[in-house]
Amino acid sequence: MKINISMSEKESEMWMGFLDRMVKQLAMSGMYEDDEDEDSDSGEEYPAPIEFEKAKKDPPLKQIVVEPEGLTAHQKLGKQVMHEMLDLWLINFDTEGDQPDRGQWMQDIARDGKKAGALVSFAMARKGLSIAVYEVLREKYGDDYSPVKARNIAANITQISSVYLTPLADQYKYPNPLPTTNEATS
Repeated sequence: MKINISMSEKESEMWMGFLDRMVKQLAMSGMYEDDEDEDSDSGEEYPAPIEFEKAKKDPPLKQIVVEPEGLTAHQKLGKQVMHEMLDLWLINFDTEGDQPDRGQWMQDIARDGKKAGALVSFAMARKGLSIAVYEVLREKYGDDYSPVKARNIAANITQISSVYLTPLADQYKYPNPLPTTNEATS
């Protein structure tokens, strides 16, 4: 099989320079050393295997820094977004009156990859959407906030996020992880 490649002299020089640099880098890496095996009959040269001990000692590429409250910086951003979301969600929630466009808000957040990912990451860090909502509501309104009402809000968030931000909807857990002994407060 023949492949006919036509290129200018300048392109050819560029590719030859690139290939020359690649060959030099491979030679410097020691990957193709001339350690011929005496038992080898084929005469083919194979790259030396990577030494496991050497690879194991390489430093990790990125370390995740966990803050004192157990959240990364990305998850803290998600908690801030959750605060913003609940400020909007609580406007006339479960009552008659003008309702904010929660779907549009969710769609806007879903389009912002960083905020959407942070929101989902925060819910995952808290082992579910209901617990994340309950934690933020208790932080905003006190420790006696109803877990039943928090679960209802999380359920409503799940309904809307199932259309616009499905990874967040996936964080709604069954069975209910919140205590159900308190009655809902209106």
